[in-house]
Amino acid sequence: MFVGVIDDGFIEKRKTIAVVHLHIGLEPKWYLGAFQNLLYSLIELIEEHVESKARVIEIIKSISKLLNFEQQIVLETYDKEYQKVRKQHEEQKKIIEQQVAQVSETLSQFSTQTNDFMNQLNLQSAEMLSIASQNVEVAKLMSAEASISKEKLSQELQLINNIEASTLNINERVKELKKASDQVHSIISIITSVAEQTNLLALNAAIESARAGEYGKGFSVVAGEVRKLAEETKKSIGNISTLIESIKSQIENVTISIGDVTELTKESSKEITNMDSFFDKILQAADENKHHSDRTKIELTQTSEIIQQVTNLMEQIAISSDDLKELSQRFNTN
Repeated sequence: MFVGVIDDGFIEKRKTIAVVHLHIGLEPKWYLGAFQNLLYSLIELIEEHVESKARVIEIIKSISKLLNFEQQIVLETYDKEYQKVRKQHEEQKKIIEQQVAQVSETLSQFSTQTNDFMNQLNLQSAEMLSIASQNVEVAKLMSAEASISKEKLSQELQLINNIEASTLNINERVKELKKASDQVHSIISIITSVAEQTNLLALNAAIESARAGEYGKGFSVVAGEVRKLAEETKKSIGNISTLIESIKSQIENVTISIGDVTELTKESSKEITNMDSFFDKILQAADENKHHSDRTKIELTQTSEIIQQVTNLMEQIAISSDDLKELSQRFNTN
């Protein structure tokens, strides 16, 4: 500083000092304070070693000009760098704000669409559960009538063992939105299969009732009701399947296989040779139908639980979206 040479190298070195001050967080007031202390120290040394007051004043003016010039270079460079950094920060802040707003808007739209879907699905699920409950009651009635008729022929007929139904429990539950959607889709496939099997059993029961003549009239009516409920079940399932396909396009294609749930029927007995075999088959069909109906009701209950979990998840997403918007607004304010 005091060698008497002020060139480009001198100026560049001071600019470098200003940049370093900005990066290490040294505020201008500390820099100015240090220079002020340096000036005071230099004045004391000058007054101590120079006797001429005029010379002292001349030297102090020269030193002050030199120090002021250096401070001007450093502070101007500091201010330019500070404005540059601030501009970059504002640009980054604006980009972050736009991205946060975009994400928040996307979450809000997705939450709204999914909530609408879940409301429709809840209505369909309630209707399906009502149909399943009616199916259970019809199955109970059918089983009761078959038991009464078989009791009347208990001296002539021989009991046969009811076929055993094997079921495979659902092993996984919904942990996230896309997995829940796949599970609902699989369960609907299962219910469709059950409805078709129920329809087939009702048809077989109607055929057997027709063969039984007067004895089978009551079963024919019951079988018709079962078939009607099975058709209503398939129709409702079709509506739910359409709703699921519309929302599934917004969810990642993650397939969680639940697998086939049932192997429930055995081969039918050979030709009916007497009334005993007829009532055995009617009772067997009634028991199987009740089993299918009970299981359908269980599956629908589990589906309702999954739907409720998804609904809760959507509510959490909506809350998170609102929180994100609020944070974005605060960030913009700051």
